[in-house]
Amino acid sequence: RFEDALQCLKCALAVPSYVATDVLAAAYKKLIVVELLVHGEFRPEGLRFVASLMQRKLNFFGLTYSKLAKSYSFGTRDELLQSLDKHADEFSRDGNLNLVRRLPTALLHQSILRISHTYLSLPLAELAALSHAPDSAAAARAV
Repeated sequence: RFEDALQCLKCALAVPSYVATDVLAAAYKKLIVVELLVHGEFRPEGLRFVASLMQRKLNFFGLTYSKLAKSYSFGTRDELLQSLDKHADEFSRDGNLNLVRRLPTALLHQSILRISHTYLSLPLAELAALSHAPDSAAAARAV
C-alpha cells in the first residue's frame, strides 16, 4: 500500500501552484518518508513535475526530513536512530512519527537485501555484521 500512497503524494505535489501551502508541505514530508520506505532512497531530482521555485520552498519546509533521508541513505542505523530521536518532536507534531519509526527496520531489511544480492552464499553471522544488525537472528528475520 505504500506504493499507492507514494503515487497519491506525487499527484498532490503535481498540482500547479505558486504558493507552498501547508498541504503541499505535509505531502512533501510524507513523500520523503514513504520513498525511503519503498525505494530505500529519496532523490529530489525525481520531482521533475514540481516547479523549481516550489521545490526550493518545499525543501525549506522539509529540511529535517531531508536530513533524515541523508542519514538513512549514507549513515548507519545508529545515526538514523540518533536523527530520529533528535527530531522526534517535529515528527510527532507533523503526525509522521509512527511512519518514521518504521525506517530503522526498513533500513536493516534493505541493507540485508543489498548485501545478499552481492554475496549469494554468505553466512548469517557475516550478513548481520555487514548490515549492522543486532544479531544473526535479526538478520534471519529480515531475510
